[in-house]
Amino acid sequence: MLRRVLLVLLLLTVVVASGLAGVRIGQRRVSPRTAAPLTATGTVVSAKATTVEAKARGRIRLMAVREGEVVQAGQLLAWLEASELREAVAQAEETVRDAQNALSRLRTGRPSRVQEAYDRAKTEADAAARALEDAEALSQNAPMLEQQVEQARLVLEQAESALVSAEAHLAEVQAAAPVLSSGDEALESDTAAIGGADETNPGSAALPAGDSAVSAATRAVDAARKHRDTAQRALAEAQRKCERAQRAADRLPTLSRRAAETAAALETARAELESASYQSDARLEEERLRREVRQAQAAAALARARLKEAIVVAPVAGLVSRVAGAAGQELAPGDEIATIQTLDPVQVELLLPAKQAERVFRNQKVTARAEARPEACIAGTVVETTPGSHADDSLWSVRVSLRNRGFRLRPGDTVVVTFQ
Repeated sequence: MLRRVLLVLLLLTVVVASGLAGVRIGQRRVSPRTAAPLTATGTVVSAKATTVEAKARGRIRLMAVREGEVVQAGQLLAWLEASELREAVAQAEETVRDAQNALSRLRTGRPSRVQEAYDRAKTEADAAARALEDAEALSQNAPMLEQQVEQARLVLEQAESALVSAEAHLAEVQAAAPVLSSGDEALESDTAAIGGADETNPGSAALPAGDSAVSAATRAVDAARKHRDTAQRALAEAQRKCERAQRAADRLPTLSRRAAETAAALETARAELESASYQSDARLEEERLRREVRQAQAAAALARARLKEAIVVAPVAGLVSRVAGAAGQELAPGDEIATIQTLDPVQVELLLPAKQAERVFRNQKVTARAEARPEACIAGTVVETTPGSHADDSLWSVRVSLRNRGFRLRPGDTVVVTFQ
């Protein structure tokens, strides 16, 4: 009986102790766990690649960019010779002149103010066309002039090396001259004692051997220095011509626009001049000629517009990732010339485990730091999340867009992305 009572008391004690322990555990404060920021490493890619294609048939006269070069929108990429287009423009303009001359023979009493405006517009258009032709002629010599610069630089290096050698030889001869002169003076004294010197003509005596060697070495130094100076002037002239050709190539887009603008202004002035002409008895003939002029002008404008396609410029700013054309290459419409990758914005491709990807959503703010330049922090947003599968160990594809002002990031850079 006593044993049974003791067993009951023991069980009650265990139950009470367990309850007290549970209360204490329940009252214990649990410190909240703060999730660490989610980071991932990815590679920068261009948001868009633009392929620049030829719009006209022709041979590449000048390729103005290289792979890896950053270009601005409107910058010259290539210049095509396009002889067929130039011939078409010349023929169309000749047709316009013939039609205008025929129409001019029917006109009288043109207002002087309108005529002066037309003459001024024609002068400006002709000047702009000549400037464009001159720039094209200069720029086509750029590759040859670059070779001339390299050749002139090589000649200068050889001339400078020859001058150094000549100066070193002169120093050696001058150092040895006192020894030679002392020996010559002894020989001259012996000759004078015998009476061999001609007192009436002191200059007839030969110069000492040491002085002759010094004089010859000095003349060699002077000749080497003159050759060096000539090579320097030749290099400077070659560089000047090369720079002038490069400036002409850079001005081609501007000159082309100027030529197009002045040509359009000339067409406007010509239209005003035509409208100012009064009706004559040959009204029907004049109307016919006017139609011919307008048709010829439209054909010429179309030919000039097609000729502008021979000057290929960058449609967008970015990185030239591929140059498909080369100087001398024949192109047909649609042939690739270059590929430009946009640099602002850029995107980063990331792979995240499924559990981490659950914390990522569209338009989520992120920051990125390039491993090569960790001091630069670039802001961006999540633009796309693509699940790999529904398995817990699957990888999700996450694409982030970054504003890349100043082109601090380039395609292929490795960056660390932190999700906000």
